[in-house]
Amino acid sequence: MTYGIWLSVLAPVIMIVIFSRDNNQWYKKHPEFEQPRE
Repeated sequence: MTYGIWLSVLAPVIMIVIFSRDNNQWYKKHPEFEQPRE
């Protein structure tokens, strides 16, 4: 199994977990990412 498959599967899951916890803290730690407007 390749890492590409793992990344494509785990990346969205990890992002959802981080965003569900506290996206405001995450954006403060990662200023290179812009917070999406809802």
